[in-house]
Amino acid sequence: MKILLLNPAVDFDKQFGTLDKFYTPIPSLGLAYIGAVLRENGFNVVGQDSFMACDEVAAMLQKIIAARADVVAISLLTPAAPLVDRLVPALRESNPNIVIVMGNIHASVFHEYYLKERLADYIIHHEGEASMLELMQALRDGKDVSGIKGISYRNFNGAVIKTGKREWIDKLDLNTMPYPAWDLFPVEMFRPDIRLQGRTKVATSAHVQALPILASRGCPNQCTFCSPVNTIGRRYFMRTPESVIDEMEHFYKKWGVTTFYYMDLTFPLSEKLGIEFCDKLIERKLPIQWMCETRVSSVNYTLLKRMKEAGCARIDFGIECGNQKMLDSIKKGFTIQQVKDAVAAANKAGIETEGLFIIGLPDETLQDTLDTINFSLSLNLDHIKLNIFVPYPGSELYDSLNKTGELLTFNFDQYTSYPTYNAGAMAYVPKGRTAKELMNFQKIGMRKAMFRRKVILRELSHFKLDKLDQYFAAFKALIYPPSKDTTVDRLKAEKSILENVRC
Repeated sequence: MKILLLNPAVDFDKQFGTLDKFYTPIPSLGLAYIGAVLRENGFNVVGQDSFMACDEVAAMLQKIIAARADVVAISLLTPAAPLVDRLVPALRESNPNIVIVMGNIHASVFHEYYLKERLADYIIHHEGEASMLELMQALRDGKDVSGIKGISYRNFNGAVIKTGKREWIDKLDLNTMPYPAWDLFPVEMFRPDIRLQGRTKVATSAHVQALPILASRGCPNQCTFCSPVNTIGRRYFMRTPESVIDEMEHFYKKWGVTTFYYMDLTFPLSEKLGIEFCDKLIERKLPIQWMCETRVSSVNYTLLKRMKEAGCARIDFGIECGNQKMLDSIKKGFTIQQVKDAVAAANKAGIETEGLFIIGLPDETLQDTLDTINFSLSLNLDHIKLNIFVPYPGSELYDSLNKTGELLTFNFDQYTSYPTYNAGAMAYVPKGRTAKELMNFQKIGMRKAMFRRKVILRELSHFKLDKLDQYFAAFKALIYPPSKDTTVDRLKAEKSILENVRC
């Protein structure tokens, strides 16, 4: 039995519009782990990363047909759903006997739809390694699947059956799990984001320049907009520092990888765990750099200084909002002062910083939006990302907005954080606000962020002639994003926003 693991493509034009060149497609860590577990247990596994390749539906289909697989397992997130919904019927037509398994957040949330419409034969819920292995063993051996925990399927009468919940992977299993089977996927295509090529060093001669890595499972935090917790759960386990560093050293020696992206929702979670990890990494003396996302409440100068010494080149801070009212509304669990302290400490430690912000959240007023933009500009951040809120399926906010009927569409092409740059629509608009207003805020906020004196001087100091086309594309996208509304009213709206957004 041959199993193809598919990381499906998304419509980059609809998701990112004119900013598509500045999005770095990341290989699927979940599929790489599942591939490793299946292969370790004797299965014939191949990988197809159509996301990295930016495939269209026809290209995805042709590659799958050419692989002649018996099973296609698809990791399905919301942005990929529109293309996958078109792919599967064509795949069924070309091979009526093919078995289709789906996993990840979107497939899990909408498992009844995918099973009833025969877009999938089986759905894997939450963590996939153990459930996928048991399912493949049962299908290979012709055994009943009803006793497998953590899956959904249709029985002989066509009814959707969801089996019992599988226990979360524990710490021991995390430490002994095989390394991700990256050789199944074209990870040599993975390149560090152009924005990271300033202070950070890139080993351009390496066979593989960068890889994702995961040090933990679960997230104990309560952010209401977060959907990944639907897959990994709230019970937190971190691998031992030795097992994580062993993995980094393995891929450094195998392929020359010197850059690692930690995909944990929060890494490190605390000063104690962070210091322990950094001390072990420093002892190993590996010539590597790494990036992570963490909470402002999880770090202090002592930890950040040690992280810098251990090779941490950049931190993404999920700050989200610019006043305490909005932070509390989405259950962030930290204060505005903690944000200021963390960013200042990271700067003092010499670590590059990116602030992640959201506008257009439920109950957000015009003043709240202004507070977020102005607060982002007041912080000494190297990079600012200003997203428009998307109610992603699997999040607490999606469930509540769906229940109250406030979602504007279930066309998942429109579930994008960058409608300003693709002339698109929005999935949700807070009461009393308009989509046009919020997109104007995003446009002005992004311009202000990119044309700060600090950013201009940094880009000039690291200017690369071979990246001239990307610089020009960025400038054009920020100054002239596509818009369906070219009226005088839009220009008046921009002027009004500019007057309220401080440099």
